[in-house]
Amino acid sequence: MSLRARMMGLFLALGVIPLLALGIVSYRQSISAVEELLASETENIVRQTAGALESRYARYQSDLTLLAENLETLSLFRAHYDGPSGSWEGVFPAAATYLRQIWDQYRASYRWIEFRDTLGVVIYTLGEIERERFSRADLGDAAIQEELRFTHPVPSPEGSLPLGEVVATASMDQVLPTDVLDQSFGTSGYSVVMDLNEDRILAHPRRSQLQSRASDLVGPNGWQVGLERLFQDDGSFVFRAADSSRVASFVNLETPGWTILATTALDEFAGPFSRTRRLQLLIVGMVTAAVFLAFLLMTGRATRSLESLTRAADAVAGGDYSPPLPPAGSDEVGRLSAAFGVMAGRVEETLRRIQESRHMAVIGEFTSRLSHEIRNPLTSVKLNLQRIERHAAQGRLPEECLGPLEISLSEVDRLDRVVRGVLSLARPRARTTEPCSVHEVLLQAVAAMTPQFEERKIEIEDDLRAVDETILGDAEALQGVFLNLFLNAADAMPDGGRISITTQNISDPHDRSTLVEVKVHDTGPGVSPEIAQKVFEPFFSTKSEGTGFGLSVASSTVQDHGGTLRLQPATEEGGGAVFEVEFPLAGRQGGGEGEGVSA
Repeated sequence: MSLRARMMGLFLALGVIPLLALGIVSYRQSISAVEELLASETENIVRQTAGALESRYARYQSDLTLLAENLETLSLFRAHYDGPSGSWEGVFPAAATYLRQIWDQYRASYRWIEFRDTLGVVIYTLGEIERERFSRADLGDAAIQEELRFTHPVPSPEGSLPLGEVVATASMDQVLPTDVLDQSFGTSGYSVVMDLNEDRILAHPRRSQLQSRASDLVGPNGWQVGLERLFQDDGSFVFRAADSSRVASFVNLETPGWTILATTALDEFAGPFSRTRRLQLLIVGMVTAAVFLAFLLMTGRATRSLESLTRAADAVAGGDYSPPLPPAGSDEVGRLSAAFGVMAGRVEETLRRIQESRHMAVIGEFTSRLSHEIRNPLTSVKLNLQRIERHAAQGRLPEECLGPLEISLSEVDRLDRVVRGVLSLARPRARTTEPCSVHEVLLQAVAAMTPQFEERKIEIEDDLRAVDETILGDAEALQGVFLNLFLNAADAMPDGGRISITTQNISDPHDRSTLVEVKVHDTGPGVSPEIAQKVFEPFFSTKSEGTGFGLSVASSTVQDHGGTLRLQPATEEGGGAVFEVEFPLAGRQGGGEGEGVSA
């Protein structure tokens, strides 16, 4: 997997997905809060309705108790069981008068009332007569289906078996009045009364549902709620009806054994929350998308830069030291790109010098520069990684980040060890930097060569005219430069000759500063133009016993001191060789390729 894919995956895992999850969880919590609110409100309604229905049912039961336990009713039942020989004619008129008086009070609540013996034979009827009820049933009057039946035993004064029972029917609208059942929460709310034991619906806002099966309304063909759930004392649940989610609360009554249920639509109240949440999710999505695009662009630029650097590294490994590089910038990747460009250029230059000279001093310079250019950004990367590691260890970042950070730090340490190993291949000899006199160095070099000059019959002429000849450098190294020039001149005059040494102050044509110039001129055969181009190359020598290092090392030493060493073109055949050395004075020294002489 590419670095870009891993970074995008990390961003999705730690940024996008948590934001979306937070939005979804927040939305779910708001809907749950609405559900709890609706459950609380419907529970209040259903308990109020249950209290009102229990009170009305108790009143109906109280009425039947009065009818079943009064003296006239008991007398009527005794006379019925005594038969014609008994006191029926004497008891019936008084009992009938009393019961009709009571009926005048009850007719508004009941359709009819019957007094039946233990065999079910009707002794007396109040309200609709049997024939009228049968006639209505034959006509299919739906109203007869919308009634409730009440029964109460007629007790025996002796405490034995009941004498019979009082049976009464009342209109459903009387027992379950609409003013009680019309209580609702919201425009979509309504109440339902069910008799689960008989599996029928007693009250519903749609009259077509009356007397239908409760299991059909609640079960798999309706709300898809397990009927056994409604056998609890009370509770709340959420169900789907048509295309709407609804919240319902219910209470089971002991007497009568009815289930009172109140429900309302969730969408009616969750709509504003849903719109707000959708707007919030839209905003979160837009912000996430914007951040994602910005992150994509940023990581794309960074990874493209890293890919370019990788290709550039492959190109450098293949010998191309001028590969296309990403633009330099102020961030770590930009600085690394700039450092890589500098490194590639210097690698090319250094490798060229190594190929030309194959000298360990050049390798040392290469490794020093490589260390400087690589270890600085490497140190910055390491410090930043260690800072992120501390944050991760303190719990500010996910624990999953610790592994990649430890691997990155380990690789940085390994790269640092590699750089140190390369640096240790060849470290240049340390030189002291202090003010020194060029004239004094020249005289010391001449004194050191005097025995050889005398042996070879070589005369020395000096014309040290430079007024200011103090430079910053290593006197011992500078003496080695002039010794090399004197030895080359002496080797060019095996039969004797003359070496002229002159110094003067000249102006630098580039910055108009003052330099000190030293010329060493011999009377030997001179140097041909073909050879003059190679005299400063390592391993090049016209002498069979020569190593070819003398002039190369001398040139490198002069450059380290900010100066230049060159061979003047020959003016004529046998005119001798003229080497010129220029140094910046002590007040001007520090520029040039040799800047930063090792201390």
